[in-house]
Amino acid sequence: MTARPIDAAEGYRLYRQHSGGVELDEINEYLRGIGLREVSPRMYLHYQRLARFGYEAYIPINRLDVAVAGDSAWSEDIRARYPEVSQAFPAQIIWRAAVQDATVLALGSATATIETWPIPPAGSPVVLVLQTTEIERTGTIVRADPSSGLTHIAFDPYSSLPVAPTDARYRALLRFELPDDAQNVAAVSDLMLNVDRLMIGVSSDVEDSQLVRLQSLNMQSPLEILLIGGAAVGAAVKLLQIVATLRLTWYQGTREKYEAEGIQLDNEQKRRAVQLEADQELESALANELDEEVETPLLDELSSEALPKGDPSSTRRRKLIDWIRLAIQLPVGFVAEVEDTETDPDGTVG
Repeated sequence: MTARPIDAAEGYRLYRQHSGGVELDEINEYLRGIGLREVSPRMYLHYQRLARFGYEAYIPINRLDVAVAGDSAWSEDIRARYPEVSQAFPAQIIWRAAVQDATVLALGSATATIETWPIPPAGSPVVLVLQTTEIERTGTIVRADPSSGLTHIAFDPYSSLPVAPTDARYRALLRFELPDDAQNVAAVSDLMLNVDRLMIGVSSDVEDSQLVRLQSLNMQSPLEILLIGGAAVGAAVKLLQIVATLRLTWYQGTREKYEAEGIQLDNEQKRRAVQLEADQELESALANELDEEVETPLLDELSSEALPKGDPSSTRRRKLIDWIRLAIQLPVGFVAEVEDTETDPDGTVG
């Protein structure tokens, strides 16, 4: 029988638990053991792609294809970057004006996996009540398997996600000089999506369980974004600062090659094309360091205690390269400043 989304998702959970060190036969033996269907060799290749792009949870093949191509919106591809912590504890769900017992098997910022009976069908709105803490979170059933009792919940992003408090430790100001033809909804949405993906990725790396708070957004020229959060904000801004310097260096090198050929970069279109070429060369150089053991000058410069480069070919290193690529995709010439309120209590971002 063909695997369903819940089968594929549970298979990927096992794959991630073993950091990719588990074969297809072992995954299918596990799935059969808990009453789910086997997954195909094609799905196993999809697991490898998900891990390469830094996903902590499963999304379907078509969703990954769209996400990698630049999909927008808080959707499954975004939620899947927040990992769930496997820890069983009692809960209840409120569904169709009734309360029923449940067991939470894994809980994350954006999603949860539970066992309950009867199982609400996919698409059902529910309230998950965590009995130990009495926290209530609104969500929607996204996958369900009646035979095993497994149910996957996605929490409501408008009312039920943990957001950093206004007095969190780090405050970051991102400033972007947008050209006139980029001052439109599509361009700004793309910019915000890349900022969000970077913050989500770094949050999972530094074990920051809260969403970064968007404190203010100023659309006047320049575009200014004020973010508040935990260690993820500090680590992400430091990475952005180094990436900005590297992009300028690589741009200057590429520009010199053009000028040496007598090509004058006398308008914005030509300069933009050179910047894109320089960015591609920088990304290629980063990709070449994925498997290197010693010669990794770029990763040595870009990594930090909070974001280590990891071992050659490791998921850790792949994820760091993924976050760097997101930073490279931001508009050139941005300014990123961060304030640590524990060491700078005056409240000035700088």
